[in-house]
Amino acid sequence: MPSDESAFAALLVSVGVSAAATPVMIRVARRAGIIDHPGGYKRHARPTPYLGGFAILVAVLVASVASAGTSSPIPIIACGAVAICLLGTVDDLRAISPVLRLAIQAAVGVSVWAADAGWNTGLPGWAELVLTVFWIVLAVNVFNLIDNLDGAAASA
Repeated sequence: MPSDESAFAALLVSVGVSAAATPVMIRVARRAGIIDHPGGYKRHARPTPYLGGFAILVAVLVASVASAGTSSPIPIIACGAVAICLLGTVDDLRAISPVLRLAIQAAVGVSVWAADAGWNTGLPGWAELVLTVFWIVLAVNVFNLIDNLDGAAASA
């Protein structure tokens, strides 16, 4: 378990990297034409660049490696985070069926649990697997909902 000081340092690193990476990803998205236009359930007032998820991903990965190194289970968690970021970006550009999205998210949850990085409650293994998969699927979709409503996940 990291100390309060190292957790706070990781938070500061993550915030700093995200603050630096977000404007870069905005420029990349604008130059590449990777823009979300308002309409339907998307309530933002003007076209919004995609790719904020990459800024968040880089920030989390840098902070994780800076605070925990590359010891197990960091590589598995990092691979899962990259997979979910790529899934979200592809889904932003071309709709992916909800069933496929949930299956990929659940597979990431199973991988995290298999790496012994999931819930550790003392419950039977199957219950901790269910909790881990549920938590990851829930967190990903809450984050996606916030981002879809106003495109502000990278600045939240």
